[in-house]
Amino acid sequence: WSLPSTSRLSYTKPSIDSVTGVTTMRTSGGESVTLTGENIGPDDTAIIVTYGPNGMQYTATDCVVSDEHESVTCKTAAGIGAGHKWRVSVAGTWSDVSSATMNYTVPAITGFADLSSMRTSGGESLTIVGTNLGASGAVIVVYGGPDGSGHTATSCSVSVAHVQVVCTTARGIGANHAFRVTVGDQQSVASSELFSYTSPSISEIDAPEWLVTDGDDTLTITGEQFGAVGSL
Repeated sequence: WSLPSTSRLSYTKPSIDSVTGVTTMRTSGGESVTLTGENIGPDDTAIIVTYGPNGMQYTATDCVVSDEHESVTCKTAAGIGAGHKWRVSVAGTWSDVSSATMNYTVPAITGFADLSSMRTSGGESLTIVGTNLGASGAVIVVYGGPDGSGHTATSCSVSVAHVQVVCTTARGIGANHAFRVTVGDQQSVASSELFSYTSPSISEIDAPEWLVTDGDDTLTITGEQFGAVGSL
């Protein structure tokens, strides 16, 4: 045998051409995706796949070479957001970040719990039920009118992973408010189910015994759910 050469030679680094398997990824993860490219290695190769806005935020699981040298199949991780790029490591050699991207599924609102209507003073706990709401952390919830804008709920967070968010209502007035939820910069469409502030009620009227016909008498009306100062 000859002595080992002083020059070194490496296998070509892997590359990713496409990512297929699902149109969008559910936030709970566990779905099968296939990365197709070149120089993926033989079927017993140690494979690592990561993805995210910069290609590194999430790590896919159960990755195996599904077509020697050309494709690898993995399970998605739980996550949120859009525009995720991919990287693959083949026996320690990393690909460049892919131009191909994939998104998690946009959140959706399917219903509400806890309240039948909201106090105009706000401060009540409201549970929003839906899909693809993420595993944990803060979310943004807005509501108002048919398009779901004008009020911003506070202290919103995921209370049951991927399916439930709890918020505190804002001060406001009016009826038939649609809601929208934003998770990882992806906003849902306006909810089909509408939610209203509680209707005002009158408990007392303080007024002169007789009112003049040309007006200008002062009346004081006491009640509930009149809204904030200046809202009438």
